[in-house]
Amino acid sequence: MTSTADLTPPGIERFLERHRRRVLVALLVAAGFVRLLLVLQLAGGPLTRAESYSTQADDHFFHAWGRRIADGDLLQREPWHPMTRWMRAVAGQALAHEPELARRADLGPELTQPAREEALWTRWMRGAAFYQEPGYPYLVGATYRLFGPEPWGVFAWQLLLGVGGVWMAHALARKLFSRTAGLAAGVLAVLAPVPLFYEVTLLRDALVAYVGLGLACVMAWAAGGGRWRHLVLGVCFGAAALVKETFLVFPLVYAGWRLATVRVAARERLASAGVALAGIALALLPAVIRNVIVGAPALTFNGCAAPMLPVFHTIDAQPLRLALGPAYAQVLASTDGNAVQGLLAAARSHPSIGSFLSLELQKLAYVGHAFEAPNNVDFYLFRQAAPVLAWLPARVVLLVPLAAVGLSVAFRRSWPLFAPILAGLGGVVLSAALSRYRAPVVVALVPLAGAGLVQLAGWVARRRALPVAFFAALSTAYVAWAASDPPRPTRADRAAVYRSNGLALARSHGALATLHLLEAHRLAPGDVTVDAEVGRLLLAGGEPARALPHLTAAVQAGAAPAVRLLRARALIALAREDEALAEIRAATAARPAGATGPEGTVPERR
Repeated sequence: MTSTADLTPPGIERFLERHRRRVLVALLVAAGFVRLLLVLQLAGGPLTRAESYSTQADDHFFHAWGRRIADGDLLQREPWHPMTRWMRAVAGQALAHEPELARRADLGPELTQPAREEALWTRWMRGAAFYQEPGYPYLVGATYRLFGPEPWGVFAWQLLLGVGGVWMAHALARKLFSRTAGLAAGVLAVLAPVPLFYEVTLLRDALVAYVGLGLACVMAWAAGGGRWRHLVLGVCFGAAALVKETFLVFPLVYAGWRLATVRVAARERLASAGVALAGIALALLPAVIRNVIVGAPALTFNGCAAPMLPVFHTIDAQPLRLALGPAYAQVLASTDGNAVQGLLAAARSHPSIGSFLSLELQKLAYVGHAFEAPNNVDFYLFRQAAPVLAWLPARVVLLVPLAAVGLSVAFRRSWPLFAPILAGLGGVVLSAALSRYRAPVVVALVPLAGAGLVQLAGWVARRRALPVAFFAALSTAYVAWAASDPPRPTRADRAAVYRSNGLALARSHGALATLHLLEAHRLAPGDVTVDAEVGRLLLAGGEPARALPHLTAAVQAGAAPAVRLLRARALIALAREDEALAEIRAATAARPAGATGPEGTVPERR
């Protein structure tokens, strides 16, 4: 097996060793600078205030949950969970599908329909069990308690955690592969737009991604030590499980690796396993005690996991989005929110086992696709608001082929990264290939990609034509697929959604509407209504230079005279009075005799 270090010029390795601290400081400064640019471009915009207007999203609930904890409700004795529109619709469908469900769930006739729907979801989520794992909301609550109930306090430590993530990627690649691979991984981590933008959202996805990378670092550290290191590792495993239960995959991967590769006496092996399990139990103990006190199942840390599981596996499910169909409500009605029974019933909703397996395999495949499937937050809207995200090149389509090279030449030494990758892939299969769910996999690929980049450079330097040609051929085929539009949702479908959202938001949330319409324009240029409305909103927002090209395109496409007047206003703001006067004359000549109406009216035309 070829060593990454073997193909690294010794001079570079010696240089990096002599300037180890300077290299690390440079990487951290670069990471901080990128985050400063992101904050400056997003500050004052709508995307960092999603909890205030997106009442159906997770960030709104995390905000409310954090405030509740900050106000002193540490135990959450009463059942408490969101009741979104889709949740009410599913509960209503389940009650209609299964007439006996109301009786089985003790939903008396005195309850109103909304009360029945909420009681049903409370039953499915196991009463007073936490809605989701409590780690993140309690961190949000602690932040609100210390600094006030504003998300920017949470964003601050998430951004710092992101800088720490660059250090972890650099340190792990350096430890596992070589100093040069560590530098390459650090640079790639600085240049990765995902999970960067999650650091300024009130969601746990950035935390989950960086905790996974941190656990990989701790596993690499613990592997060379004794029992006390394994006790620390166990505590870290347990604490991570309170952030997301998929982290319970990590001790299984670590145990499997030790059994397969580490030769120690059975007594010592059992002792290390015992102290690690004790550490896990110690970290979980506060949550277990809380569950016992409030009457929730002792080991249930995510009440929504079981009833939500079937929605991603029924015949109506899609690999790249949360798709609600009648089969989901029917499954919940028949299984009463039981996870195993629900998954089996969801599989039976398919016409064949092949259909079910095809869905799950598509999820795995789309982990490597360029499309950032939105859920609660949208990468493409963030990219419209923060151009720095468009400038950063280390996206999935770059990381996957480089990581494949790194894995091919340093498979055995990559073992700490297997845990976040396997846990992330498992999470995607259990749910969907959404951008936020695959973020932990993307982060775990960075150290491997650093090793792959060094290996590839070594091949080129040594003029190894065969592996370079093989890599180029496979990468070309992969990129051709990964950069293509997914079949569902199609490009046209996505453009239509952004267009509809933008027009609906235009009068109440102008800045947010602008982002939606700009993304609709990117996906489907030439829509006169979109161009006219974007121009109007940008002009109203004090950006005549950005508004003018859209208004010009709308006028050239035959927009109404009112749009010509908007264009004239943009020209006046840019001190182009002669052109503005000509535009006013053209608008006046084109307006029908006796026509009236607001100056900014934009007709619905395509």
